[in-house]
Amino acid sequence: MNDSPSTNGSNGRKPNGRFAAGNKGGPGNPHARRIAEFRSIILAETAAEDIRIIWRMLLERAKRGHYDCLPYVREVLDRLLGKGWPAPTDEPDEADDPAADEASAATH
Repeated sequence: MNDSPSTNGSNGRKPNGRFAAGNKGGPGNPHARRIAEFRSIILAETAAEDIRIIWRMLLERAKRGHYDCLPYVREVLDRLLGKGWPAPTDEPDEADDPAADEASAATH
């Protein structure tokens, strides 16, 4: 048995394990086309007035301190608009820092 770790070889990754430029990626989500079809149906069946009603209800209830409908409203909005992104922070993201890639590659 070989105790040394296996190398990544030429699997489309950088020495630090991140995907390299030109990596063709995987096969993708096999259900993506069907999910897109379902989302199109939801969007087609939801009128602008429906969104206005939902939003007004959310605002009025929130002003009165009633948050019981929030999970339902959030579900509708998540399905129509997509899930929200986390709030931005002032901290730099290492994933977006090319210097972090270079430093990591230099140490490996």
